[in-house]
Amino acid sequence: MTAKNDFQQKQMPLHNDNGHSNFFQNSECINLNYSKLRKKYRRWFDTHVQPLRRGKREERFVIVTVYENGTVLTIRKKFLDETFAKNLHNCRLAETMEVATHFKEWIPYARFIRTEEGIHHPYSFSVYHTSYNGVNIEFKAKDDGCVYMMHFL
Repeated sequence: MTAKNDFQQKQMPLHNDNGHSNFFQNSECINLNYSKLRKKYRRWFDTHVQPLRRGKREERFVIVTVYENGTVLTIRKKFLDETFAKNLHNCRLAETMEVATHFKEWIPYARFIRTEEGIHHPYSFSVYHTSYNGVNIEFKAKDDGCVYMMHFL
């Protein structure tokens, strides 16, 4: 089936029987799905990443080492939040978030590609490429080693 046909099959009438716009109903449905997905990955993080004590406070984070150069990277929940935000309009958002939760399996095999200056951030990013289950991934880590976000190539 072509993308054009798929789009046509998903079109809905502009008004329902009550005269209300389906656009707003569809928007609510989409937002509800986004909300469910966001809750799902946040719940996943809270159940799979145990809190660790750093100084006087507890934090949830995971440390992963990149095999290529021994770089130590830190993954916090913010990584999943940024990945979600940067892929919000990506039709593969759910798949992207699923792959993001498997970071321990693909980050160690990453290759450093380049350093880039942050456009809206006062720090630079290290950019890495890797693959997982046949999907090519690019992810960025801040200069302090915190993994910032990922997306499919």
